[in-house]
Amino acid sequence: MSPSGGFKGWTSGRIAESDRGQVRFPKRGSMTTEPSRTGPRSRPAPRLRVKIVVLAMSVVFALLGCEVALRIFVPEGLEFTAHHKLFCEHDPVLGWRKLANFEGTHVTSEYAVTERLNGRGLRGPDYSYEKPEGRYRVLVLGDSFVEGYTVAFEKTFTERLAARLRDRDGVDIEVINAGTGGYASDQALLFFEHEGRRYHPDLTVLMFFDNDVWYNNQAQYWRGQKPLFRISADGLELTNTPVPAPAVEPAAPAESDPLFRSIKKWIAAHSRVYVLVRDRIKSSGALARWAVSLGIAEPPAEHELPATVGANVVPSEWRVYERDPGPVIEQAWQVTEAIIDRLRRKTEEASSRLLVCSIPFDADIYRHRLDAIHDQYDLEPGAWEVEQVSARLGAICDRVGVDYLDPTQAFRDEAEQLAAEDQVLYFPLDGHWNALGHDFMARLVAEHIGPVGTLSAGAASGGGADHGTDGE
Repeated sequence: MSPSGGFKGWTSGRIAESDRGQVRFPKRGSMTTEPSRTGPRSRPAPRLRVKIVVLAMSVVFALLGCEVALRIFVPEGLEFTAHHKLFCEHDPVLGWRKLANFEGTHVTSEYAVTERLNGRGLRGPDYSYEKPEGRYRVLVLGDSFVEGYTVAFEKTFTERLAARLRDRDGVDIEVINAGTGGYASDQALLFFEHEGRRYHPDLTVLMFFDNDVWYNNQAQYWRGQKPLFRISADGLELTNTPVPAPAVEPAAPAESDPLFRSIKKWIAAHSRVYVLVRDRIKSSGALARWAVSLGIAEPPAEHELPATVGANVVPSEWRVYERDPGPVIEQAWQVTEAIIDRLRRKTEEASSRLLVCSIPFDADIYRHRLDAIHDQYDLEPGAWEVEQVSARLGAICDRVGVDYLDPTQAFRDEAEQLAAEDQVLYFPLDGHWNALGHDFMARLVAEHIGPVGTLSAGAASGGGADHGTDGE
């Protein structure tokens, strides 16, 4: 017994003595911290501290387990990269171009893909400028959807298109992937004029994504400066050329908390779990704003980061979806039409047929994605009309006499069918096609152009546009 009348080590509760001198232990659940009548207040139990230690250790071991699991699925030595800016170099004509004879790996929380670039910076084998006799050659212009750095080369839209045409028509065919991440239609046009036409393509395909409209009228992209066409009395006038080389980065200003910044940078370079969580936060507008408000994240500068990064400011390139976008977007559409018309003339001069194909925005295919964007940017219901972009692009192709494929409805139908199998066409965070998306786009283009050597009836007659396909 302790001096207080209780058993030594009993830190809570009391032992009651009855009138008969019997000792009673307190019932289960009736323990109390009430001080003893005969001694000082009992010491508090260490249980809370033990629970905190156990909880902390559990969290640490759980994080370590996740880290180990991610490193098993992401091979050792690969670094997570937010984009493939390091795969490019400055180009005075195009703004940037992919590195020649380069091999690098893109690693995100959704994919790990090694990209090999040939001697002219194109994804794929080396292609001769001279076209072998009897070979049908397709040149595909476009941005990151065409380059396809989210999937292995053999699973890209261009390679799947070549395989489908080869199997169906039994001919010698070559599809050259001339896509480069970040390119707008103006850069695709300049690439054709300076490089693409030298491959003597029988068919040239311009893959058009919605943000082309905005960047066709801009001299700055988050990757760097780019060429800019202006409409003049003589037609299109090229400005901001030669494109200025990137300036030497100035010394960074003193950070309010350089130690915290250094710790974040080190963790980002060494922890797969950190990158995974960071990507999820960036993909959620609410979480991104919360992180910024806490000071653990910074609001991105629009010209420095891609539009997929979470922030409370609607990216300017998305103004093209507004029901009343205003004069700036209207001017961008005028420049876009002039670019497509000039590409039509240049392909005709090179004896190449031209097909313009729109690339569906994932939010135009998956309603929940559009709803999430509305929530992320606090948009009013009905503020956007996403479908108007492909419709207006089709009208432009009608006016200038270019064949046009709008695969939007076919993608919606395919997405609905795949949903029953719990499959999708786009990477949820990245927003680009996965392997299924690439293959489905190849299927639609192959069906649209018909037997190799021809286009649709509308194109064969020199006009008319096909504004849709049933995908069958």
